[in-house]
Amino acid sequence: MMSRCKILQANCSGVHVLKLVGEVRLNLCSTIDSAIESMTADPEFATIVVDLSETTLIDSTTLGMLAK
Repeated sequence: MMSRCKILQANCSGVHVLKLVGEVRLNLCSTIDSAIESMTADPEFATIVVDLSETTLIDSTTLGMLAK
């Protein structure tokens, strides 16, 4: 069975939110990394909030990438 995941993003006044829903695995790291790069490139960038409240599984590689 294929894992299901949603990557949602929002921005308000330079505060970017990245919400990961479902099972987040290694195959999504490049997509998440690209999203973070685009957020930090925003001239109004202040911070990123990572919402894992609906994440059911996250692998160690993804956690490490988020920590960097």
